[in-house]
Amino acid sequence: ALLWIGAAASVVSFLITAAVSVPLNQGLDRAPIDTFGQQQAARVTFETRWNRANLARTLTSTLSVFALAAALALG
Repeated sequence: ALLWIGAAASVVSFLITAAVSVPLNQGLDRAPIDTFGQQQAARVTFETRWNRANLARTLTSTLSVFALAAALALG
């Protein structure tokens, strides 16, 4: 069961990256940031969603590592 939990958590982490983080990063890359106001607007649009996705990715990746390590340790 631990192997499947670890594998599933790893897949979820990848999906979060592909579906949320990469598009947000691409949008930020295209955002105009020539002035301080533009920088602030880009940050407001980007930051909350990216932080939530990054937290979810961190948690799922951590779960994956621990579950896979436990599966290896327990045989």
